[in-house]
Amino acid sequence: MEKMESPWPSPRKEAVAVETAKEMLGKFGVDDAGLKFSVDEAYQEERRQHVSPRGELWLPPYADQARLEKRRLEYSIPDQTFYAQPFADRIWVHQLPSTHRGTFVPGGKLVMTDEAREYSDHYATRGVLVGAGLTAAETLASHGIFVGHIIRFTSTVVRKNDIVIFPNSARVFFVLVMTAGDISASEDTWDDLRSGRLEVKKGTDGRWEFFQDGKSLGLPRERVEYPEYT
Repeated sequence: MEKMESPWPSPRKEAVAVETAKEMLGKFGVDDAGLKFSVDEAYQEERRQHVSPRGELWLPPYADQARLEKRRLEYSIPDQTFYAQPFADRIWVHQLPSTHRGTFVPGGKLVMTDEAREYSDHYATRGVLVGAGLTAAETLASHGIFVGHIIRFTSTVVRKNDIVIFPNSARVFFVLVMTAGDISASEDTWDDLRSGRLEVKKGTDGRWEFFQDGKSLGLPRERVEYPEYT
């Protein structure tokens, strides 16, 4: 069986790149902490330069427009992320870093090393749903989930699409590629249920359905129906 490539940088290649950068910047008196800060800042700045101002980027009509607009600005998601339409049941996810941010549990006393924090961030199972094929979009909508939501997903996903290569920081912005079935939960769907924006009640045939503004979002689909290929 062919081994699937990890979406995260090879530790060996990353180490070589870091050592080369250290050697170059060391000539100017920049230490390890300064190197990390400089690279991280350069990466964030490059990402911000690729994000259109509010209201100036076209977003898909099947998305939760308000949330997607807010989060692409909040997390500096490059415009190029939205320049392609995922196919059929595929979804695109912008991975978010670990929510613990420095400790193993929220409010914990044990502080993570940089290596432990980076490992936690790389394998975090939380992200922003930034794209969906129409098959996936219809399936997710029937369960009250839309593009723009913050979702939880299974940790076995290792597929990716590179979106933008940033030369100054030598970083690649990528999205995780999975299917609708890899989503395990939506934080925004729960928030909408608690606030009353979404309702769950039985439809005319007695099955539970999601309702928004008094209208059914459709019978929840139990699985993605794949298109037939000839």
